[in-house]
Amino acid sequence: IEEDDDHYYVNENGVRVTNQWVSIDNEDDEEVNGKSVDTLWYWMGSSGKAYKATGDTFKKSNLGGKYYMFDEDGHMVSGRTYDGDNTYYLGDENEGWAYTGWQYLEIDEDNMPILNDDEYDYDEGWFYFQSSGKAYKNARKYIEGYYYTFDDNGVMEDAWLLGTPGSYNPGYQSFYKEESGYQKTGWVYTHEPNNEDSDNSWYYLVNSKKG
Repeated sequence: IEEDDDHYYVNENGVRVTNQWVSIDNEDDEEVNGKSVDTLWYWMGSSGKAYKATGDTFKKSNLGGKYYMFDEDGHMVSGRTYDGDNTYYLGDENEGWAYTGWQYLEIDEDNMPILNDDEYDYDEGWFYFQSSGKAYKNARKYIEGYYYTFDDNGVMEDAWLLGTPGSYNPGYQSFYKEESGYQKTGWVYTHEPNNEDSDNSWYYLVNSKKG
């Protein structure tokens, strides 16, 4: 039921549903956040109104200890989601909650600024989502005992990196272990910085807490 731009749901007994998820088949093929979904999910609040965005940003709500987001029509949002400068991953269309921690996701170049005018040479990458659901971006962070660095799109860096986000030393050179991505210390046998085709040589990497 739609009334004064608010949405309600009444069950088979004629009772307004409150504090409950409601799902309906997407018979009109509505897109949610630019994505095709089979099911439309709504959260009906204590007054029976569906949660929905009222401005330019999604409505964010903590429901059962997990963060969800809703668009201006009250639809629960899912998948890779951009809200202002922040990036979230909200699972599939029947999940919708903001994932946290490490996630290995497709590189979404259509919605990412390409750094240095160079496209990524791989299709997937590692991202780290904070407890708020926001991905780390343009940052060097200490996570579970190691340092990691994330580019402007939130993609974890690996191999050589010149400079460190927020560092006082723009010439700081560091090496991030390929695949696992953590900042390496001690001896490493690898290619020259910024030249993957070079012969491998030995390098000694000092304490990762400096710089």
